[in-house]
Amino acid sequence: MKKQILFAACTLFAASALLMTSCQQAEEPIANDPTDQAGPMTRAATLGNFYRVVYVEVNDVNPLNAGEYLLSDGTPFFTHVILFASNIRGDASGNVHNYNNPNNAAILANPAKYIAPLQAKGIKVIMGNLGDHTGAGFANLPQHKSVLTRMIWLPTTIS
Repeated sequence: MKKQILFAACTLFAASALLMTSCQQAEEPIANDPTDQAGPMTRAATLGNFYRVVYVEVNDVNPLNAGEYLLSDGTPFFTHVILFASNIRGDASGNVHNYNNPNNAAILANPAKYIAPLQAKGIKVIMGNLGDHTGAGFANLPQHKSVLTRMIWLPTTIS
C-alpha cells in the first residue's frame, strides 16, 4: 500500500512539474511584417479569395438549388457546383468510356434548364467523374489505349 501511495505521489509530482514548466510562456501569433521579404506571406480568407464549392447528388437533388444560396449583396454563395457524378467505365477489350446515369443524362440533355441558369449567375458547373468498379479509373487510366478519346469527350460533357 505504501508503494502505491509513493508511486502516485511521485507521478503527481512529475506531472505537476511538467505542467508548470510547459505552460510558462504564452504562445501569441506573430504577424508577418509586410516589408520582410524573407518569410512567407499569408492573407486572411475572405469571401472573395477562395472557392465555395458544393457537390450536388443529382439522383435526388435539383442542381438549381445551389443557385438559391445568396450572400447579403445578392451574389451567389457558391462559386462552383460539381454534379455528382459520371463514371469512367472500362470494357473487356480495354476501351474506356464515360457513363452517365439517367439523372445525369437528363441534366446534360437539358442544359438550358439545369446548367445555364447557374452559369448566368456566375457559377461554374462541373461534372464530377469517378471510377465505376470496372477496372478503369484515374489511377490506371494511362494504361488504357483510349486515353486520347477520353481526353476529347470529357471536357465536352458540359458546355
